[in-house]
Amino acid sequence: MVKKVAHKKVHKVVQKVAHKKVHKMVQILQKVAHKKVHKMVWKVAHKKVHKVVQKVVHKKVHKKVHKMVRKVAHKKVHKVVQKVAHKKVQKKVHKMVRKVAHKKVHKTV
Repeated sequence: MVKKVAHKKVHKVVQKVAHKKVHKMVQILQKVAHKKVHKMVWKVAHKKVHKVVQKVVHKKVHKKVHKMVRKVAHKKVHKVVQKVAHKKVQKKVHKMVRKVAHKKVHKTV
């Protein structure tokens, strides 16, 4: 009888201690798992945000570069056109001046 009671008490204590230990372990595991999941979620989110940010930045930079290229190209074309036009006008003026001068010289002679 004493043996039976003692066995029951020991069993109860052992169970209590075991239960506490298991409970503590489960808690620790849950904490670790939660941390890992949290880290992973953050990593994935960060990657996605980074990708989107890069895409937007790339678009903006691309647009600016395109604008600049167009500006420079436009300026260069403008310069060339002006040069050519100037040359043509200069030639015509020169021709006219020569014609007029020639006519005057011819008239006076």
